[in-house]
Amino acid sequence: MDYLMLGFCLLCCYLLLSGWIIF
Repeated sequence: MDYLMLGFCLLCCYLLLSGWIIF
């Protein structure tokens, strides 16, 4: 796993958690 995929996964997880916090 390269850093680009890892960063993308972390970004998706962050957006998902942010969505849960907002809603």
